[in-house]
Amino acid sequence: MTHTMDFQITRERMREYLRNTDHYECRLTISHSRAVQKSYKNERRFFCLPPTVTLEGGGWQGLCTSYLNNMKPWYLMTTTEAMNGICGTITNGCGDERLEFKGKNYAQAKMSITSEDPRFGTSEKTSKATFFELTVTLKKTHDQLIGHFKSDRIKVISKKPKKKQSIKNTDCKTLVIISGSTVALSCKTKTFSTTRFMLADEGQFTGSADRWSSLEICLVNENGDDVEGYINFDQVVRLSDPRTGISHPLVRIRRVEGKEKMKVVPSGKEEPVCQLYKCAFQLIERGKENLYLAMGSRNEIMEYDAIKDGQLSDAAVWTIASSSDTVFRFFHPSDPTGNPYNPLHTLDIIPTVSKLFIQNNTIFLEGENFAEKMIIWIGDYPVDTTFRHTWLLTCPMPEFSHLQSCPYMVNDKSARIQVSIAYRGVVFATGQVLQMTREVYDRFAVQAVTVGQ
Repeated sequence: MTHTMDFQITRERMREYLRNTDHYECRLTISHSRAVQKSYKNERRFFCLPPTVTLEGGGWQGLCTSYLNNMKPWYLMTTTEAMNGICGTITNGCGDERLEFKGKNYAQAKMSITSEDPRFGTSEKTSKATFFELTVTLKKTHDQLIGHFKSDRIKVISKKPKKKQSIKNTDCKTLVIISGSTVALSCKTKTFSTTRFMLADEGQFTGSADRWSSLEICLVNENGDDVEGYINFDQVVRLSDPRTGISHPLVRIRRVEGKEKMKVVPSGKEEPVCQLYKCAFQLIERGKENLYLAMGSRNEIMEYDAIKDGQLSDAAVWTIASSSDTVFRFFHPSDPTGNPYNPLHTLDIIPTVSKLFIQNNTIFLEGENFAEKMIIWIGDYPVDTTFRHTWLLTCPMPEFSHLQSCPYMVNDKSARIQVSIAYRGVVFATGQVLQMTREVYDRFAVQAVTVGQ
């Protein structure tokens, strides 16, 4: 079935949004570990990384207008004031945990999986690998439902992987650390009563008891180039913040053994780094081979001579876990006075797009949660959209003349146009773009507006 444009959204409002997405967009990120360890009997083993929900973008302030409009207009509200108008819960399918933002733009929950949960077996012997998802329910504080948001899948493991995990194992990709993936690092020392996490914040790395960051970990070859593959102990890696690009000096990832007395030990041939392993990061720069990345007493990340009498300081011991950040981006249009054109419908259907491709002058979007009456927008231009399945939408490639007024994202080599989906008066950013070479853009897009480098 083919549907024409959603008339609640005008090209002018879409164009304004694309020119200033940070001001108008609502971004919700669910951050969590990709694997968690199950608790048995009387123990309660919390997730190694506390699930975190982060709200960013100026759109949340507009969304809270109906609740706070008697106090001040949304465009005069601070982000902190907007967060005070939002609350929520997070669940793993077995009980809810309340999310309290308390004037911050993030909230966390302590969660665990127990052997009493029938989904995951009742003992170590009967347990088998199973996955689950987190569901975040977000509301305004006067109980108007905003929507339900689901995380990526999380794997439940009964115990930490064996030290020599076979990469032929069918569960390997969820158990081992892969180059180019994201991880989080935690450090527990005798100095601190609580675990500290490595956090990338304001252009630097620091320690935090409240927050953690997903860091990209990449294998590095002798030429300094990133390479693909499983990460093994004693290999050189780069740890960087994917959002800002800041990175630590190149380090060698080392295996750590022991409890009270911890030591760096040589690894066997091609021994992969697995979930929840303890490791250390040794600098490779000449003259600094005795230094390790460590957590300082003031939460600073420092280069530290961590080995004394053959023992490794606990400040240089890190637990590594694969992480995931599921990001939702949407825009609820309003008129120039800040009043929404229509009430926000509950976001019970949130489309996600995993792939865009073009064939025979037709654009194909593959993903999940597609519905009839969803409209594909190429930049600020709505295109007649055909709903083919809950996982497939198509539309014809628009003529270039229709795209000349679109805000473009331009760099030295290419120009890109954002692809969005509109549904029930809300615009969802798909994370996909149409791209053309800079030469084509310079030749034909004379009227296009450049919104960023």
